[in-house]
Amino acid sequence: MFSGIKFYFHPAKFSKGRLNVFTTQVKNHCGIVVESSEEATYVIVEESCDTLSLPTSLWHEDRVLGSVWLSKCLKEKLVVEFQQFRITKPSLKRLTSSPESAGAGTSESGSNKSPDYDSRGQTSKKYACSQPSLKNSEACNAAVLDQLQKLADVYRARGDQWRAHGYEKAISAIRRHGKEITSFEDVASLEGVGCKMAAKVMEVITTGSLRKVEELCTTEESRVVDLFSNIWGAGPSAAHTWYTKGYRSLEDLIKNGNLTKQQQIGIKYYNEFLDRMSRKEVEEIGQKVTESAKEVNSSLTTMLCGSYRRGKQTCGDVDVVVLKPQQLNSKQILTSILSRLKDTVFITDDLVSLEKNGNQRKYLGVCKLPGDEHKHRRLDIFVVPQTESACAIMHYTGSALFNRSIRLLAQTKNMHLSEHRLCAGVVRQGKEIVDEGQVLSTPTEESIFKHLDLEYRPPEERDH
Repeated sequence: MFSGIKFYFHPAKFSKGRLNVFTTQVKNHCGIVVESSEEATYVIVEESCDTLSLPTSLWHEDRVLGSVWLSKCLKEKLVVEFQQFRITKPSLKRLTSSPESAGAGTSESGSNKSPDYDSRGQTSKKYACSQPSLKNSEACNAAVLDQLQKLADVYRARGDQWRAHGYEKAISAIRRHGKEITSFEDVASLEGVGCKMAAKVMEVITTGSLRKVEELCTTEESRVVDLFSNIWGAGPSAAHTWYTKGYRSLEDLIKNGNLTKQQQIGIKYYNEFLDRMSRKEVEEIGQKVTESAKEVNSSLTTMLCGSYRRGKQTCGDVDVVVLKPQQLNSKQILTSILSRLKDTVFITDDLVSLEKNGNQRKYLGVCKLPGDEHKHRRLDIFVVPQTESACAIMHYTGSALFNRSIRLLAQTKNMHLSEHRLCAGVVRQGKEIVDEGQVLSTPTEESIFKHLDLEYRPPEERDH
């Protein structure tokens, strides 16, 4: 479609990855990329560049266009009308305008309003918790999400939490977008996605894969570290240590690995833990816990949280919150529930040591429903007083990215949110809290959102 058309890309504000994507796409459609603006049919500039700094030789005829025009051509597979995408010559008015407006070029169809602020001047829209996750949104950009998730997983397995988090933020943003991405602008405009990440997304769209995935995910080290990292109780550090010692299989670890009790259980049920379970099985496991809780005290109630509450069709483990009235002494509640579940051999293994004083409020273990057709499953139980129910239920519902996001937002408002409470008027020195302020009333999850000036998001919209 670009046959005979010559493109010159002015380098101002263009990242290397973005330029590579555009030049490749132009050449794939029979266009010509030239090294001089004088011989170009069209000069393509990045909309965010400072047009005051561009050479005056560019400003003749109608051939200086924003990169959005090129993206639109590639998306629609035709040379679209360019008038609305022209970048205008800096005017005398702009030269004498305020410093805030002097630094950015404006397309004729553009807007100077910042997308990061809402009508009240707050930045909450930048946070994932302020935006809904979309059900089944993965289907729109399945190949992109698959490739990015592979990189997130391999970086997390290597202990590179910073890079892993960057990929997870991009994955979350693409899921929330909920529409098929077909251009660089589609993805680069998403909060949390920079130019380098956008270039990787475009690489997947144009080639079907990522070279980085091939480099990092197909080596023996990657394969083995990934195998070891999936053992419950083994983190990236342990996985790498085992690899450097020459271990290459689960059998090697069983023979020589000097494993902790948790890691031994993780290997024992390795394949069963990796196999996801249906919502029906989650409900059956939850019912067992509920029955035991009611036997301990009829005033106890339970709620299934985690990915089940977020509406996922399959789950990796089961999270049960046991809610107790404030007047009921929590001592021995959890141990009494566990005792009943162990008497029926429903709980088969402990993944945490039980406290002898009986004050434990959190339990991680392994359970199995009766019958050979059922597998061993991960089970977490949390005992929570009713006064903390909303904060606790939100926390144990997740997702992890949603929780991280809403806590960071709380910090910007001089608040502190945990699984126990929401506090206002918090004073910090750096990251350390020196004054916890006052505890706010949070009888419901909706009240937490209201305190944070957020639109309420039901659990199924928190699967970021």
